[in-house]
Amino acid sequence: MLLKSQKIAFLGILLAIVVLLVYGGVIMESSTLFFLCAASFCLGIVIDEFGKRLGAGFFIACSILTFFLIPNKMYCFSLAAMNLYILLAECLADRIPKAFSFIKYLLFNAVFLPILWFMPEFLYAGKINKTVLLGLWVGGQVIFTIYDYAYRRIRYEFWPQIRKKIIGIN
Repeated sequence: MLLKSQKIAFLGILLAIVVLLVYGGVIMESSTLFFLCAASFCLGIVIDEFGKRLGAGFFIACSILTFFLIPNKMYCFSLAAMNLYILLAECLADRIPKAFSFIKYLLFNAVFLPILWFMPEFLYAGKINKTVLLGLWVGGQVIFTIYDYAYRRIRYEFWPQIRKKIIGIN
């Protein structure tokens, strides 16, 4: 267990990394999705190291800090949605492991479908018809599957291997 001051320092560094990653998405707009995904993975590390309670606090701190520091507010809302998914998924994974695969797609679509129906211009600049909406929905499912796979790999395979080097404990 880390000392209290070490916990605070580690959380502060991770919070700074989150802001820098989101700001990287502002600077390099062609890689925005990559930077937002990488920033959201930090919440998984916090939950792994310190539990869901501090993870919820980290989620709130990320949302507030990025809202005040990042000029493009859509990136802030996107990061908040990604972080909310990670927080809810981590809370539900232990409680309902058999239905978890179904539940995570349900969580994603609970956020994605309202955006697709009410604000499709954020996802597609051309003329919106039913075929385009279906294509965007299928594309969203594919991107979410890749995102969730990458998150699970980083959280459960890579992070345990490098945590000793970064934190200095077992």
